[in-house]
Amino acid sequence: MLSIFLFAVSLSLTNLLTVYPEFAVAVTYDLTLSAPLIYLFLIRKTGIPKLTVIPVFIFGVLTASLILPADGRFHLSLITTFILPLAEVIAITFFGITAYKSYKTYQNLSGKSSDVLEILRETCRSRVFSPRIAEMAAFEISVFYYAVLSWKGANRENTFSYHK
Repeated sequence: MLSIFLFAVSLSLTNLLTVYPEFAVAVTYDLTLSAPLIYLFLIRKTGIPKLTVIPVFIFGVLTASLILPADGRFHLSLITTFILPLAEVIAITFFGITAYKSYKTYQNLSGKSSDVLEILRETCRSRVFSPRIAEMAAFEISVFYYAVLSWKGANRENTFSYHK
């Protein structure tokens, strides 16, 4: 996959793209379709999320837009018009489904404990592939929760508030 990017960049440094405009089409499809598909093929049996193909695709689109001459970007404009929005919809759908599943996990765990931070930690551990990233995400969500959402919590007998 890296060899595709290096070959495309080295090809753009020569004058072959201006002499043979067909190479611009080949470079476009290699960077935007072949490289992400090869990456997907390489990670299919690993623990790496399949959604990481989208950044590879976006990197290919950005690389193609930087190295291709202006008259060789017709196919790139087709890809950015039709396929790039599809990738965005897939990413948004994936994050929406993950957020919904996380919310359901949070609801199931909230009956077992009253500590919001611990519930968020367990929820993030169940959804995020890296324990370190899960811990950071749980902390950030808990900061938002305590800063914005917990102001109107239920009054309990054993609680303390500064203004009372």
